[in-house]
Amino acid sequence: MAWLSVREYSALVNRNVSVVRRKCTNGMLASAFKIGNRWVIDSEEPWLDGRVKTGEYKDWRLKYSRTENGY
Repeated sequence: MAWLSVREYSALVNRNVSVVRRKCTNGMLASAFKIGNRWVIDSEEPWLDGRVKTGEYKDWRLKYSRTENGY
């Protein structure tokens, strides 16, 4: 377990620095905390993007329009 800066962690997970910093601020990275005015993150923290990848919402506009218009 090593502590990484926001820049180092963003390079590790291949994401933009501002996105990682925003996740730290919003509390979406469990191991992130501040030392002074800098965020540090555990190197073993998984990157979870929160997208729905199951296909549950696939073609939701079509489903809604069919039930709303009755055809």
